[in-house]
Amino acid sequence: MTGAVKLSQKSNQSPTGYFAEMTYFYPRLTPARPHLAAAHLRDKIESADYVEGRAMQVVTGIADVRRAPSHDAPLDTRALFGREVRFMRTTTAGAGSSSCGTATSAISPWPRSQRGGAPTHRVIVNRTFIYPCPDLKLPTRRASPLGAAVCVRAIEGTFAPIGDNAFVFADHLKPFAGREKDFVAVAERFLHTPYLWGGKSSLGIDCSGPVQISLDAAGIAARRDNDLQENAIGSPTT
Repeated sequence: MTGAVKLSQKSNQSPTGYFAEMTYFYPRLTPARPHLAAAHLRDKIESADYVEGRAMQVVTGIADVRRAPSHDAPLDTRALFGREVRFMRTTTAGAGSSSCGTATSAISPWPRSQRGGAPTHRVIVNRTFIYPCPDLKLPTRRASPLGAAVCVRAIEGTFAPIGDNAFVFADHLKPFAGREKDFVAVAERFLHTPYLWGGKSSLGIDCSGPVQISLDAAGIAARRDNDLQENAIGSPTT
């Protein structure tokens, strides 16, 4: 039960009176906090309110997922461009979100998100620039990191349109169906990247980030943190 905490307790009535059902949850896997929880946890966790949430997509290069609805709160992880998140509720400090593409669930500030086309390709280089037109001489709009997801409408020469006035180099993308054969080689692309707690890009990355991103490229779903990865997909070695 390493990492598990008693997030709540429910009171139940038995023939001999009331008793407290002590339930332990992993905060990193449970989309709940004292003031807000996912609707499917209504009968399991005490919370001030419950919401269904709605699926949305990240439309900025990297979106911070923080531990509390404050820009000063510790960083838990980052969600990458094009990846799906569960939007819970807007607050005065930001928005409550649960990252569905990763194993981390948090109520956190969230950049502007919107529903886009279903992703068809992923970024396979450490960082690719997004241009307003298929012209590398123009100022870039933003950049998307390795592992980001995009919806490619068609390939136009050396560029791939991924939205309105948004183009990237086609060679920097690979269809989701085309899985990487060597996930270790993918992880090695992060060599010499500075350490950043919660980081998931070449700008800064933590110890479990390369594992999750490289396995995802190989078609293997992995949780966000090392201990969760070990418990879910690890196997003993001799």
